[in-house]
Order: sequence, then C-alpha cells, then structure tokens
Amino acid sequence: MFNPFSILVIVLAGMSVGIADGLIKKSIVPGSFWLTLKNPWMIIVVALYLSQIILFVYMFTHNWKL
Repeated sequence: MFNPFSILVIVLAGMSVGIADGLIKKSIVPGSFWLTLKNPWMIIVVALYLSQIILFVYMFTHNWKL
C-alpha cells in the first residue's frame, strides 16, 4: 500500500547521497588526500552519509517493502 512516510524517507536517503557525492567532488584538493580530509565540507559529507545509513538501517530493520 502507498505510504507517504516511507516514500519521504526513501527520497530523503537518496537526496542525502546525491548531495554528499556532489560535495565530495567540490571538496577534493588535487594531489593531497590529507588536505581533502581537512576540508570543512567533509563534515557535511560525513553527516549526510551517516544520515543515509541510519535511514536505510531503519527501513531494513522495520521490514519495509522497498
């Protein structure tokens, strides 16, 4: 059955991955892995990836029909 909450959670998880991927590309410092990790954008990237992981774990632990 159609559940607006589940659709919203799936869309939010997808958006967080897309935004995090874009921010990773923006934060890359060519030739320096350490400077890339120290970039302030990486805090947002990690937070977005963690939110996506939490959302998908929630979906799978509650046996949603994806």
